[in-house]
Amino acid sequence: INASDADCLLVAMPTPRKERFLKRYRDELAPSFVMGVGGSFDVYGGKVARAPKLIQATGLEWLFRVVQEPRRLWRRYYDTNTAYAGLLCREFWERRWRRNAGL
Repeated sequence: INASDADCLLVAMPTPRKERFLKRYRDELAPSFVMGVGGSFDVYGGKVARAPKLIQATGLEWLFRVVQEPRRLWRRYYDTNTAYAGLLCREFWERRWRRNAGL
């Protein structure tokens, strides 16, 4: 990678492998711009279908992907979406408590 003299590196590995790779090697990589793009090349290359426009517009493309590849993706989205929902609930209750306490 460094010998190529590239300014930009797009890392198209699955989660969590790309995150581990970037965490391990980021400081050793010469490109000034490094980004994990996951399966984006599969989508744009036509290997994986995009969700219909309505599903894209509602932000549920992840659900469409789970239906397409349930064995591979269900656990990832279950874990991350559950954690995200927990954070949202905590933030909601903390704001409500602060508002009711007059803070």
